[in-house]
Amino acid sequence: MKLILILLHVGFLFFAGCDQGKVLGPASKLELATAAEESCGYVQNEFGERVSWKSNLPVNMYIDSSVPDDMAESIKSAANKWSKAAGKNLFNFQMAAKANSITPSIDKVNSIYWSKVWDANKSSQQAITTLSFNGPLITEADIKINAKDFEFYIDTPQNSLQVNFESLLIHELGHVLGFKHLNLKPTVMWPTLAPAFLRLEIYYTDQKTLKCEY
Repeated sequence: MKLILILLHVGFLFFAGCDQGKVLGPASKLELATAAEESCGYVQNEFGERVSWKSNLPVNMYIDSSVPDDMAESIKSAANKWSKAAGKNLFNFQMAAKANSITPSIDKVNSIYWSKVWDANKSSQQAITTLSFNGPLITEADIKINAKDFEFYIDTPQNSLQVNFESLLIHELGHVLGFKHLNLKPTVMWPTLAPAFLRLEIYYTDQKTLKCEY
């Protein structure tokens, strides 16, 4: 029975562009080893294992039709920078018809949504990435963009409050890969992104994290 529970265990992690994500650590007598793995900047499950896609690459993601076309190109540009840093293709994208619901659900479909509806109590969130995982293996990832409380730009901001969209997506796609927030600069996984601030390159800190699993 214990073995079945381990195999069926599924975890959920929620990350936001501006808020620190919850990190699970070893908390069970059923640990797989005498000590947890080094985190290397990744989310860890309750057995202390790093959570990632392992060899199940590239990650196939759908861009919901609610995402503006020019923003979709920024998503692909952000993904290409991760792939270049890894020396392999990490993401594939397809366009999808508009979803009936923009609430991420466990449907084994990795999606990116553009939402004009957002919890008023979480208006500081620029985006939220939801991970589902089974043991150390990510099984699904969804990104929801807060288009209600924020304006985004591609090349040149029109005002001092707009957020660079590609800079945001580089961060959120890091979460899709299993990265947690990091408070040691320089990193694209810093928990906050100030308006008009650019983080368009994968830093050496992030490359080190990337190579730990990929």
